Amino acid sequence: MHSGKAGAAPHENETLNKAIDRVGRNGAGGSVEAATSDGVLRAEFASSAETVEPEIESFDLVGGDATGEVVTVGEDEQWVVLVAGFNYLNQARGSSTYGTYARNRAALLLATNPAWQSNTNVRILLVNIGEGKAYVDNRSAGSLADAKNWKPIDELQFGSGDSVALRFRTIGASNYSNYRFQYPIEIESGLLTPPGWEDEPVFSIVHWYQLLRAFGRGAPGTVLEASVFSHGNPFGPILVNSYRDSAFVSAADYLNVALANRQRDPADVDGRADADFVEPNLSAADLADINKAFAADGFVWLWGSAALPEFKRMVLNLYKQGGFKADGSTPDASTFRFNLEFAPNVMQNLRTWFNNHAFLPVTGNTTQASLGDFKAFLDVFLATLYAERLAKAFQVKCFATALGTGSEPDTGVKFVTHRVSPIYEKVVLFYENYMNFKRDAEGRRYVNYRR
Repeated sequence: MHSGKAGAAPHENETLNKAIDRVGRNGAGGSVEAATSDGVLRAEFASSAETVEPEIESFDLVGGDATGEVVTVGEDEQWVVLVAGFNYLNQARGSSTYGTYARNRAALLLATNPAWQSNTNVRILLVNIGEGKAYVDNRSAGSLADAKNWKPIDELQFGSGDSVALRFRTIGASNYSNYRFQYPIEIESGLLTPPGWEDEPVFSIVHWYQLLRAFGRGAPGTVLEASVFSHGNPFGPILVNSYRDSAFVSAADYLNVALANRQRDPADVDGRADADFVEPNLSAADLADINKAFAADGFVWLWGSAALPEFKRMVLNLYKQGGFKADGSTPDASTFRFNLEFAPNVMQNLRTWFNNHAFLPVTGNTTQASLGDFKAFLDVFLATLYAERLAKAFQVKCFATALGTGSEPDTGVKFVTHRVSPIYEKVVLFYENYMNFKRDAEGRRYVNYRR
């Protein structure tokens, strides 16, 4: 790992930010200098003529000094892959909150699948983002709910020759300002190391994709479950609560309804529905590799929330109006009053992004519309959500909270993970009976976005 000190967070210095963007994007190369609180920083970029795109045969994501084991993934094995995000809302327990839920998930899986306990071909991998470490289970030592019964590892190797290094940067409260994650920039001898290029970067959603792709290339069909424990919103898991520079979003099509190519901000760690499943971030070949990683009944589970309360209330208001039936039998032609409740600027954005969809009122935020028009609008809106785009791109089941609902720790159980609260039952029932969603088999009120 570089020995240089951490400098200003990305985008903190607008001059440096714009200069890096100018030099780094056009391929011409050059150097950038800007004054910061750490003094004058200088970043050098090679020209595109000096760089060659490598053939990806080894997913050597990070380097650094080895401190744990190298684990070989066998093609006859089955794997559960767990990722624990950082609790940015309670930074004192930032690493432990979701680390505990992930370990509890592992313990629960062993408890509900007793044959796994002695089956050495079923293995569990846990990446704790706050700790910057990866672990494999050591179930013979005791309950996997206990952190001491996990072994740290540095690398996964595959019989195909692929490998994934799993050493990342530890993060904590010092990396936050008002709950906003500031990517720790490394500076050595006055040179800035771009985010993700460090010997030990912060674990990003991109690393998760790379990890799954490595399984698809080196041990196809072995992933039973890939779970992400973190805060969340409808547009992606909030792994650390990072932000993007405005250069990486589109005001005209913020949700990327058109599915146009879109770059990720290198300093952004969280999942992004508008960018992650399009070029240049994941190619068709990448997605095919990820699909191959999963067993026939394998799945992704996103344990965070998708709580847009305006959508929850629109659904709940249907139940209060005459003619609506919870069992799914209400004719599409039936009309109801809808109040979208969004601010005027949001309403205008929705009209722009969704090309004045028939459901949306021409002015204001209330409308008398058919149930069919509401369902049609929900379909196009759901198509912009992270869970639905992931399910379509990976072609696997993806369990997540239904739009407008949230998750919470489950109660009265030995191994606490999460559930969707019973207060959302009517909302989940609507998506089940009117939008072709199916619930998870564990009775947690999550729904499968591959519908």
